[in-house]
Amino acid sequence: SAIGCHAQHLASFVSGLSAVRVAADVGALLPGRKVVDHVSALIEFEGGARGTLTVTQAAAGGENDIRLRVYGEKGMLDWSHREPSYLKFALNGEPARTIGRGDPFLPPAIIAAGRTPRGHPEGLREAFANIYAEVAQERMARELGETVPDLPYPRIEEGAHTMAFIEACVASQARGTWVDVAKAPPR
Repeated sequence: SAIGCHAQHLASFVSGLSAVRVAADVGALLPGRKVVDHVSALIEFEGGARGTLTVTQAAAGGENDIRLRVYGEKGMLDWSHREPSYLKFALNGEPARTIGRGDPFLPPAIIAAGRTPRGHPEGLREAFANIYAEVAQERMARELGETVPDLPYPRIEEGAHTMAFIEACVASQARGTWVDVAKAPPR
């Protein structure tokens, strides 16, 4: 089952860390259902960072409700798929702030990833357009003999890591223990 693959990839991409081991509860919540519709996992990332992942296809009204929260030594980030243009950001001892897509103080690479002015909806289609544009930029640079830019589009290595994560979750459920996630080859 691939339930949770997008959330897992998002957590790894945003944190810059790969999952190294998991302890997971994987199964069906709905009686008689033969497919996995719920996963709860404790995750250990590289460097000892910890995370939790809860995904379900048995939550009425919760469709595509991906939410990512990252808590660190200095503060936290909070992002929701349902409000993708905004990121809540708080540093310890300071008021929480909301950063909007297109805010003028953002780095140029982040502003360039936007395709419509602030306040206009943007999302899934634009994300795929950005991936295609990054792949095209890389391929053109390679063909022209120019320096190949290091662009963040997802690579096969991330996909392999996500599949290893899913396999480790299933194995954790079967064994009732923490299971190591197979290491993906470096980019």
